[in-house]
Amino acid sequence: MKLKDLIGLAAFALVMPSFVNAKSLTIESASSWGNTHSSYPATNAIDGDLDWSSRWAASGSPVSLLVHLDSEQTVTDVGISWGRGDSRAYTFQIWAWASASGWTKVYEGESSGKTNDIEVYDIDDAVAKTIRVRIFENTSGSEWTNIQEVVLYDNTLASGSGDNLSIEKAFDDGSSHAKYPASNVIDGDTSFASRWAASGSPVNITVQLEEATTISEVGVAWGRGDARAHTFEIYARPGTSGSDTWTKVYDSVSSGKTAEIEYYDVDNIEARQIRIKTFENTDGTEWTNITEIVVKGPESGDSTSSAIPDGPDSSWTYCSAERETCEFSGVKELAYGAEDNWSFSIEVDGVPCNNSYLEDVFKGKTKSCWIRPANREYTVINNLDELKSAMNNSGQHLRMRRGTYVADELISGENIVFKFEGDDNYLDMTGVTVQVPTALLASMSRTPVHSHVTYSIVGNGNIIVNGTFENIYPNGQHDVTDFGEHNDDSHSDYWPARQMTEFKIWGDNNELRGNNIIIRGSYPYGYGDMFGKGSGSVVYLRKHAGINVIGDNTVIDGVDLTVLAFGHGIFMQGADNTVIRNSRVEGVLRLGADMYKDGANSLPAQWNYEQQSPDWYVGIPIVKDRMYNLTEDGIRAYSSGTKYDGSVVNTGSVYVENTIVDKMRNCFALVAASYAELHNVEATRCAENGYSLPSYGVVTNSRGDWAYAPLIQMPYGNEKNISLDITVLEPEHTTGNFNLTNIAGSGHKIILRDGGGSVQGSNSIAVGYAWDRWDYSADDLYRHTARDIEIHNYTDYPMVLTEYSSDITGTSEGKVSDNGEDNSVK
Repeated sequence: MKLKDLIGLAAFALVMPSFVNAKSLTIESASSWGNTHSSYPATNAIDGDLDWSSRWAASGSPVSLLVHLDSEQTVTDVGISWGRGDSRAYTFQIWAWASASGWTKVYEGESSGKTNDIEVYDIDDAVAKTIRVRIFENTSGSEWTNIQEVVLYDNTLASGSGDNLSIEKAFDDGSSHAKYPASNVIDGDTSFASRWAASGSPVNITVQLEEATTISEVGVAWGRGDARAHTFEIYARPGTSGSDTWTKVYDSVSSGKTAEIEYYDVDNIEARQIRIKTFENTDGTEWTNITEIVVKGPESGDSTSSAIPDGPDSSWTYCSAERETCEFSGVKELAYGAEDNWSFSIEVDGVPCNNSYLEDVFKGKTKSCWIRPANREYTVINNLDELKSAMNNSGQHLRMRRGTYVADELISGENIVFKFEGDDNYLDMTGVTVQVPTALLASMSRTPVHSHVTYSIVGNGNIIVNGTFENIYPNGQHDVTDFGEHNDDSHSDYWPARQMTEFKIWGDNNELRGNNIIIRGSYPYGYGDMFGKGSGSVVYLRKHAGINVIGDNTVIDGVDLTVLAFGHGIFMQGADNTVIRNSRVEGVLRLGADMYKDGANSLPAQWNYEQQSPDWYVGIPIVKDRMYNLTEDGIRAYSSGTKYDGSVVNTGSVYVENTIVDKMRNCFALVAASYAELHNVEATRCAENGYSLPSYGVVTNSRGDWAYAPLIQMPYGNEKNISLDITVLEPEHTTGNFNLTNIAGSGHKIILRDGGGSVQGSNSIAVGYAWDRWDYSADDLYRHTARDIEIHNYTDYPMVLTEYSSDITGTSEGKVSDNGEDNSVK
């Protein structure tokens, strides 16, 4: 089957694109990285043939297919026809390369495993010369990757641009309903009552312009377009007689998401008549309905004409239209948007004016770029050496030039990659990625202890915004899939020299804003803390944590922290008044059964698949149906810490707002802080517990599930006067046998709200408990009493007032079992 026979069908693949009316880009060539089969070269993936016999095939993991455009262009979506895609799912990434930015990952996921047709993936919009599809494995277990076809799309014109052209008349091929004639499509009315309706497949409707002119886009408002998708083609011809040849200028499928006008880019063509030929629709009806047709020509006027759109205000100077380059020299403040919707950034020496480089705050609208002098003097940072030097001075506004930078050396004589000793600096890292290889971290000395840091912020009052900071493995892999190989001694350049932290904030009043941080590289990895987590560990630990806050008044705002290593996400040691808001911390979990598959030389096999930590687990086999954390805690407070001057102080207050912690060991482990206050936060898929708060701690308007561990835990048993208002979310998947809550201490006021879904299993709201962390066997180690607690359970989960409870009051919509003393829960 040829690709032209499948145009319009790709939209019905399981992975739906964010558009359907996009322009297909012309691919110049294709190449590959990896062991490509000589009979199935990379060029087969761009030949327009979706047959199995015309495929690219390569063996190994990972392998890469690269498709090359003739110039740098905007790519918004990538379509892939997977070989045997109806019976196997492929794990893959998509990367984009441009001269200004190098390689950027724009997508990762898994194919559906349900179709051989093209699946379209909505990537992060990118200006690119080359698109690389990097494939790791497939569910069939075969070492071969097969791709039949790759298609690249640009949907940035889908919103319509240019000038409306005057339509003289509209007519059809005689198939229309008498009450809904062709003239309805040019009456300016997009209501369903004012539509053209015709039955059959195909049917045609034609609009005729007042004169032949260049057309650039055709807009169609489909009747019931928000509920059905139409397969169609667009034709154009220069005149009105039979001697004028029709040229097909577009074919696709409508989005099925809107009844408003959708615009289709037809690559400027001279035409007097435009015909829309429709076939079938997803509703199965034989009727085609179109409420309006609009034809547009190229935008008229030059940069000084009335065609220039309005800017944010009169202080701005027009620079370029969307999809052009905004050219200037030096440092400027740039606005990107339209009407009253603008994003603002500080830029250096020009920038492509498009969604790939700039924040799209007005999706679906044609935008423009405007500039004005920067609001203050900025020092431009051109490389990592300049960055290190500049951040040791004070009182500066710094703008690092966009791009990807790879660190290659340590601070002389120290186990530190970057050391920022200056004060009151503002560092703008928008569009900047700093990559630190794990091999560089492995080159550090093993001594002294606690000295190993990637970014050591010693100074005070520094603000770092909008950067991406990630560790990279020597083999370029994103996630570890072969844990046996990863932990093998031959791969010591995958780990730090010893335990370390990515960001260590020593100074006061520092801020991280809008940063993306990806932590990689630790030993062991893949087993959490079952081999130990501190002194007494049975293996030499090389943990790798995310952000260590020691200084006071630290703000972490809008930070996306992904922990792909054994270590904490954000943890406080001696810090006071730490504020974490608008952020996300995400880790990795792994089912115990998978650890048995790591091979005869793996760490679990060396220990006979028996856990070695904590003490009460030593010798117990890895639990196959337990979900184990590969990280440590999401947001953690230690009781004290050592300041930069060597003084030891207690950890003070922690405030968390609008933040999600997912797939970490303990999600919000703040019991050791002096005070903690959480608002509008979420704890999901936590491996040991969701919330643990200190006395007088407060949680409001928050959520969490109990997928793999208790949602609420009071580990000390002496906590008092905690206020909790938490909505219980139903987990999509759950393993293990544990209580929904383990409530202990005294004086608490607790509200549990219904988050929807049905009660699963026998998980109960336990008030007073005996605890051995997971199994609740007869030899429980901890017995914690609960007394003088008010609790209101608005869920259907049962409440158990244990023998360790007394003076418990409140209400419960779930069944109450009372085994305590002087309790009164209705």
